[in-house]
Amino acid sequence: STTPAMFGYGMGITGSEFSGNSASAGAGGAIYAYLGTLNLDGVLLDGNTASQQGGGMYLLGTGRLTIANSTIQGNTAGDVGGGLVVFDRNIVLNDVEAINNTSSYNGGFLVASNGSFSGSHLNVRGNQVTNNGGGAGMYLYDVDANIVNSVLAGNDVPSAIIIAPSAIYYHSTGAAQLFLHYVTIAANTG
Repeated sequence: STTPAMFGYGMGITGSEFSGNSASAGAGGAIYAYLGTLNLDGVLLDGNTASQQGGGMYLLGTGRLTIANSTIQGNTAGDVGGGLVVFDRNIVLNDVEAINNTSSYNGGFLVASNGSFSGSHLNVRGNQVTNNGGGAGMYLYDVDANIVNSVLAGNDVPSAIIIAPSAIYYHSTGAAQLFLHYVTIAANTG
């Protein structure tokens, strides 16, 4: 398919699986959402692909994204955000596993820009950036971020990249801040 498996405005999804979907002409391999609130609970995003951004999910426009008790694994993006790409949203992730997602450039698991991010009990492991860029675990740009009781381990960026952190790439052009509380960052390479 050239389009995502699901497109919408303001959704709630519980106990569902999105596997093997493809957006060969753009973004959001499994889910593409615009504006509004998106709540996921007990959801599996597995093995989805996007030729550009957000192998698992692409979200654009103001609103809120909440993901709880879910797994995001094995998703691939040809550009950025192997697992998720989220612009202009408040993001809350609680009890989420993000494993073995891949992007060519930034954010093997997550690219988030212009909003807020709250993560608790995250297991972010084995995500990769394969070509050029940083933040194989997370790429956060102008995002107020607070991460607690989480693990970022075994994430990888190409070793030829100069100053490209493998676990978290964080950039703020203004007042946005990153806070880490009881977070383990280990065995990330690049």
